[in-house]
Amino acid sequence: MRCRYEEQLFHDIDQFRAHMWRLDIEPLQLSRGRLELGFATLAFEDLAITRLDCNRKVSDRLHMDPSWLLLVVQLAPQRWGAQVAPAESLTVIAPDTEYRTGVPDGFRCAEAAIRLDLADELGLGRLSQLKGAEAIIPISAAAARSAEHRANQLLGVSASNGLAVIGGETAQALRDGCLDFLCFLRGVAFSTTRGRASFASTEGKHRFTLVEDALQIIETAPVEQPPSVAILATTLNTTRRTLLNAFQETLGTSPSRYMLARRLNGVQRDLHCGKSPTVTDAALDYGFEHFGRFAYHYRTLFGEMPSATLKRASMIRRDVLG
Repeated sequence: MRCRYEEQLFHDIDQFRAHMWRLDIEPLQLSRGRLELGFATLAFEDLAITRLDCNRKVSDRLHMDPSWLLLVVQLAPQRWGAQVAPAESLTVIAPDTEYRTGVPDGFRCAEAAIRLDLADELGLGRLSQLKGAEAIIPISAAAARSAEHRANQLLGVSASNGLAVIGGETAQALRDGCLDFLCFLRGVAFSTTRGRASFASTEGKHRFTLVEDALQIIETAPVEQPPSVAILATTLNTTRRTLLNAFQETLGTSPSRYMLARRLNGVQRDLHCGKSPTVTDAALDYGFEHFGRFAYHYRTLFGEMPSATLKRASMIRRDVLG
């Protein structure tokens, strides 16, 4: 038996994207400043325990693998579609589901990803039927603290360079600990009063739907020519003020700042993967023609100049290629 342990601190949202276990994600950094996203995971073939903490506001769209179930111990609030999971809750992400999600500055959570055959074996498979507000299970503060403590104990593995492949009796002991953690979460989930609270008002759901419709327009428009807020409001038959309020409540930012962040995240992604050979090429690809203003916005959002991103990415690719 073998398992893989990894611990990293990411300063680049696109590098983090590649490390999310069994999730197809499209994260965007929205709040300003250098990203510090802590990630630790202990992974077997059929389960993984993960700890996440993030100092910046991030918006994401994710799709869960059809053969996996995800349980999220919310140690800070998190938006899942039209619902908001508060701190001290357990969110169930069912297989083959898609969400728009958002986390605030200072976010923390512990996660357990379980392959469905193991989930059924452990009596967790029934949770995959929960949807919407039913999938957000309030738990006690003591249960949340205990879940965090148990996850931290499992993820306290010592590894050089933050990476280790573990086998033998140590791997078996860690697996036993992971199974105990899953049984603890099962007990927490099924001991909760069956009447589950909804965390989205009718008005909140309407605002989320409005933002969802606006994001579909934004995502289908040429990335270098995003629609204006006025055009968005007219197309959606609403006012600019209503649209602004909906974005602030749902994403914590304005439509114009969201579209700017989306373009800047695209530049960062292209610089990181080598799609654009120069900063100028990347900026032009995303519709930035005033390079001084572009560099200012990039540094404000990510805490470094685009040239620094390109230099670091080039060094990483050279090291990988030898």
